[in-house]
Amino acid sequence: MWWKSCKNLGFTRIAALAAALLLIPSLPAWAGEDGESAEKAREYTNEDLEESSGESAPEPRAEPAGKSAEDLLREFRNAEGARIWRQNKLRETRKAISEIEKQIEYWKARRLSIANPLYPRPTPPETEGEDEDEEEGLDGATLVERADEQLEALRKRLEAARADLKKMELEFRRIDLAPQSPPPAETRPAAPRRR
Repeated sequence: MWWKSCKNLGFTRIAALAAALLLIPSLPAWAGEDGESAEKAREYTNEDLEESSGESAPEPRAEPAGKSAEDLLREFRNAEGARIWRQNKLRETRKAISEIEKQIEYWKARRLSIANPLYPRPTPPETEGEDEDEEEGLDGATLVERADEQLEALRKRLEAARADLKKMELEFRRIDLAPQSPPPAETRPAAPRRR
């Protein structure tokens, strides 16, 4: 049957096929049983590249002289820890401000209830540590005066805490927006000029 296909191909195609089959043994050896070729592939080095093209091979990049990977990771962890500390500090300051505001509301209601006995006495906030037994023998004017003193002291504390919070927020925002240390400049040799 193969002769019929040869007849269809024509003599020139058959001759080319025969010549190709004869040349196959002259090609490099096929891969052996172990998967390696019988001939080893030629290895080219930088010297070969320089000889063939007249250019030198690019030098491998040098490690930055300043910091190792461990140092960079340590800096990142320190920066992350500092960021978390700043967030906690702001949260604590805001919580302290809300506690002071609760005390101010309590003392306002307390002063109003002392001045007008028809208003009910407010329940003190949990942070309040004064005993009400001290105030049982005092008259209304003295109690109103004490409430005014407490309110004035709390308002001063609130102003100071708000000023501290504002200062902290500005400082922390400046720190967060400040550029980190610039990356080290790459040390690459100057590229040779082409002629």
